[in-house]
Amino acid sequence: MRRTIAAAILTGLLGLLPASALAGNPYLSVSLQRSETTTESDILGDGEGAEISLGYFFTPRWALEFAGFLSDFGNPEIDGSLGGFSVNTRFSPLPESRLQPWGKLGLGAYFLSEDGFSDGLTGPGFNFGGGIDFFLVPGLAVGGEVTMRYIIYTSEYYEGCCGTDTIPLDQNLDGPTVSVGFNISYHFR
Repeated sequence: MRRTIAAAILTGLLGLLPASALAGNPYLSVSLQRSETTTESDILGDGEGAEISLGYFFTPRWALEFAGFLSDFGNPEIDGSLGGFSVNTRFSPLPESRLQPWGKLGLGAYFLSEDGFSDGLTGPGFNFGGGIDFFLVPGLAVGGEVTMRYIIYTSEYYEGCCGTDTIPLDQNLDGPTVSVGFNISYHFR
C-alpha cells in the first residue's frame, strides 16, 4: 500500500512540471529493487521496493537527478518501511553508445517507520551507485543498477498528545543500505 501511495505522489509531482522542463535531455527512470539494510543493530534485514528518478542531462555526460524510493522490510522482530528523497549527479561516460554505463553520487533525507505505529527515525545521508543501460530503441532503455545509501539517523519522531514530536536519537543506528535493481527508463530526446 505504501509503495502505491509513494508512486502516486511522485507521479503527481511529475505532472506539476512545466512543459519546458521536458525540453532538452530529461529522463524518467523506474527501478524495482531488492535492498539489504545493515545498521549497527541490524533491525531491518532485507526488503523489496522501488525508486523513481527524474533527471536532466545538462551536457551529454552530466545530469542532475531527483529520486524518491520506498522499500518494505520485514523480519521476525520488526516490520517497517525505509524511504527517502535524494538529489544526485549522474555521469555517463559513453553518451552515444547503445550500451551506456553510468555512475551517480548524491545527498538525501531518509525515514524509517515501523508498520502499525506512528513513530520512526529520520536523518540525512549520502548515496552512490552505478549501473548500465541498454537502449532497446532511441529513448527507451532497460538496465541494472546498484546503489549504496549510508544513512545517519539523527532523530526519532513519535505521535504525542499534541501532535508529532521529534527527539534526538540516543542510540547509533547509522549504517548502509545496499539496493540492487532492474530499471526501465525513457529519455526525452
